[in-house]
Amino acid sequence: MRTFILTGNKFRRIDKDYFKDKDINKLIHPHLSELVLIDMALDWEQIDILLPVFCYVEQLHLVKNNCSTILTKYKLPREEFKLMKFINLEANGI
Repeated sequence: MRTFILTGNKFRRIDKDYFKDKDINKLIHPHLSELVLIDMALDWEQIDILLPVFCYVEQLHLVKNNCSTILTKYKLPREEFKLMKFINLEANGI
C-alpha cells in the first residue's frame, strides 16, 4: 500500500495519550508514502498526536481541515518528518 485515503471521514478526537501504552513500531506501515486526510475536521493538535506513526509518509494532504495554526510539541528535526516532501494545507485558513 502506498496511498491511504480517508477523505471525508470524521472521527472522534484522539486523546493526547493515545499511544502511551502501545508499541508504535507495530502501528507504523513502512510502505505508506502518501496519506490523504481531506475534509476530516482535524486540527494540528490531532495531526501532532498521529505523527509518530507517519514516519514513512512523504506526502500528507490535509486540505479543508482545521489546521489554521501549526504548532508542535517536538523540537525540529524530528523523526516523523524525515521523509516528508510535501504537505498540502490548502483551505485551512492559514
